[in-house]
Amino acid sequence: MKVEVDSEDKVVRWLSDPKPAVFQGLDLRKYSAAIAAKPLTGCSFLGCAIEPELAHAAAAAGCLVFPVVAGLPFDPFRPRLYTPGELYDKFDPADPGPSYRRCLDWLVYDSFMDPDTKKVRPADVDTDLLRRIHDASIADALEDLLDPATRARSVAIMGGHDVPRDKPIFADIARLAQDLCREGYMVLTGGGPGLM
Repeated sequence: MKVEVDSEDKVVRWLSDPKPAVFQGLDLRKYSAAIAAKPLTGCSFLGCAIEPELAHAAAAAGCLVFPVVAGLPFDPFRPRLYTPGELYDKFDPADPGPSYRRCLDWLVYDSFMDPDTKKVRPADVDTDLLRRIHDASIADALEDLLDPATRARSVAIMGGHDVPRDKPIFADIARLAQDLCREGYMVLTGGGPGLM
């Protein structure tokens, strides 16, 4: 397996012992010259900001390079799970409806699902691919989080993907998840539409 380089600390460690690696979701501009000077065969750069020097070295080494993608409400190459603070960044309990629609959680949902028709929004092939890469990145981040003990006490709530967030059952599921957390369970969610 290739080394996963998804933090600045891991970049520094890789520089002292370079080997085939996957660099994911990082700003590598200040490290570009140092990385470009190392052997890059077998490396991948997924959603990393890089300087031209590193781009040329990566191309010469036959590396897989996916640039940073602008214009999406989500980062397809995100190296770690979202925090509640990130997902509900604009939420105001005094103004829940309108403020929630400004949150990252809603913006990502709205980019995928039309809230009026409850149907998946049509997307170009490249956007659809980026959605799938995002899902794979989140699955990888989840694997990093779940050690065997945590995995044994993990719960996933499965439910209809087309249940709107304003239905009473949506709040019931949120309370169930909260109760499970209080009992020491890790509640897993795809963060997408519906009750899951």
